[in-house]
Amino acid sequence: MGQFTFEVLGHLNNLIGLAGTVFALLAWLKARQVQREACELEKLREQPIQITLVGEGGKELKLPYRPRRDQLTRAEVAGVLGMYAGRRRYDLPGLAVAYESGHFGDVLAGRTSEFRINSVPTEEFTAFETEVATMRKEEQQ
Repeated sequence: MGQFTFEVLGHLNNLIGLAGTVFALLAWLKARQVQREACELEKLREQPIQITLVGEGGKELKLPYRPRRDQLTRAEVAGVLGMYAGRRRYDLPGLAVAYESGHFGDVLAGRTSEFRINSVPTEEFTAFETEVATMRKEEQQ
């Protein structure tokens, strides 16, 4: 009976060792997956976001400054728009719509890489266009 008990315990020991090896392998694979997902998330957070103004006629103006996704906030958007508005105060009714419609949330969540502000009044669009052209011209000199 003693010999049989040692044989059973030996086989049981082998099974426990095999189960431990399988568990360790699965844990290692899961850790690699989590690490890969973290790297992808970091790349997504570092991705630059294009801010685009869309005029009433459908004309688009892509602003040159592209903040990173993880830096993009409502205040950052207001600051960027203020930078291109020059010394005047801007009025963009489409901005509130973009925030309220969930479009801004889509940008932050990574579903899109462009923040579009639609229905920009013609005079506002022209003023932004002029300011961006002036800044680009100054950069080239």
